[in-house]
Amino acid sequence: IKTERISSNKIAVEYAGDAAGYVVLPARVHPGWKVLINEEEQALVPYLGLLQAVAVKPGLQAITFVYTPPHLRLAFFASILGLVILFVMFIYLRKSGLSLAMVNPCKETRNGDK
Repeated sequence: IKTERISSNKIAVEYAGDAAGYVVLPARVHPGWKVLINEEEQALVPYLGLLQAVAVKPGLQAITFVYTPPHLRLAFFASILGLVILFVMFIYLRKSGLSLAMVNPCKETRNGDK
């Protein structure tokens, strides 16, 4: 096994073996990991109930372990939704003639009047 590349979310190795077996990634079994062998997604199997492994065939194979945090898509869509709501509120305030200063209930005037 030869390590090709390691980054924050990806580990690429090259396997050139004469026998079938398993390549074990020294990382906990965790949702979000997937493995590609020669650009085709394969099933990860737990090794000793703790580490991740993938079955390999004899011959030269490019193996890439990729991690994507499971809640990353949810956080992305929540951020986009927040921006859309902010944009709609801004348009509504402009069309109704209100300003943000008029909407803020905590802001006091110069003379202490509300």
